[in-house]
Amino acid sequence: PIRLEAVVLSTQHDEAVTQEQIHADIKKHVFDAIIPAEMVDEKTKFFVNPTGRFVIGGPHGDSGLTGRKKIQLQLQINTTCGNPAFPNGSIQILFILSLENYFICDTMELYKSVKEREKNMQTLELQKMANEVRKGIVTAVHSAKAGHPGGSLSAADIFTYLYFEEMNIDPKNPKDPDRDRFVLSKGHTAPGYYSAMAHRGYFPVEDLVTLRHVGSHLQGHPCMQHIPGIDMSSGSLGQGISAAVGMAIAGKLDHKSYRVYTLLGDGEIQEGQVWEASMLAGHRKLDNLVVIVDNNGLQIDGKIEDVCSPYPIDKKFEAFNFHVINVDDGNDMDKLRAAFEEAKTVTGKPVAIIAKTVKGKGVSFMEHQASWHGTAPNDEQYATAMADLEKVGEALCQK
Repeated sequence: PIRLEAVVLSTQHDEAVTQEQIHADIKKHVFDAIIPAEMVDEKTKFFVNPTGRFVIGGPHGDSGLTGRKKIQLQLQINTTCGNPAFPNGSIQILFILSLENYFICDTMELYKSVKEREKNMQTLELQKMANEVRKGIVTAVHSAKAGHPGGSLSAADIFTYLYFEEMNIDPKNPKDPDRDRFVLSKGHTAPGYYSAMAHRGYFPVEDLVTLRHVGSHLQGHPCMQHIPGIDMSSGSLGQGISAAVGMAIAGKLDHKSYRVYTLLGDGEIQEGQVWEASMLAGHRKLDNLVVIVDNNGLQIDGKIEDVCSPYPIDKKFEAFNFHVINVDDGNDMDKLRAAFEEAKTVTGKPVAIIAKTVKGKGVSFMEHQASWHGTAPNDEQYATAMADLEKVGEALCQK
């Protein structure tokens, strides 16, 4: 999340104003009026800048802001652009807003503007992170010379949104009893799961190259005994959703507020156990459960409608008393955000999000190809895939 790094207010004024008055005005007309509470933390402090301007928080000073009746909101966000002017992978995003005698003329419009900019930056940062997750997937599977890149790449945006935006989790406290739970029901897409977890801080990103190696904690399918943060071992298709339903029931019985998320493949839902679990979830009205179907349209043997069509997926889940949300582009962060926000409003029913995605998303020669369901790239293909993803990253950095 974006955190308030600094506010700079000119103290060059016509009338004598005490520091205490400026303090009070900033708090009343900036913090209380337009700054979301989650953007302010214990590091936000008042101090006097030697240039004569009043500064709140942040080590960067006023960045040479000149003129009277100006305010600078200096927001610090993570980025992968690698700008050498900003070490540790960070840049500053500046909003310069005018004040009239320290009073904001249209507080609500300004608030909406700040929130919209905040949302846009969050979307861009999520897109950048999803691209890094994809790089991790390709790197891991190439190093292992085995694995499942296609479905991992199609779900990379879902993994990223869950782990960096949606779920209440803390990599430093992976056993927190109040954390949200996640079960990867389509366990073969562990490369995507591991990459998202590594970038979120559960273990070093460098560990991804040990995928499927002897002695590595990153085996071909998720194992809760060896990896902190994994809530359920999985791999046998259809079983993950059953475990997730059990977790959701436990949350209800324990009067806990945590939510349970589970990701299924569209080929996986050909398994009968998926619908047994769904029947129970609907019967128990588990509104703390969100089932996500990665509907990339392909399974190991080809198109899902040719192998054993599960369509219409939405109507099937509705028949089991689910609230269904169809996402026509599950690789679009804004559409994922809208779906998960809608899911939070649902009461008395579990939620199923059916997300249309692209198998192999982000890698030109893997997209829409069933053959990349469970095939590792060779050295030449790896180089091409990483070049594709580098181009995506460069384009995002230009936004």
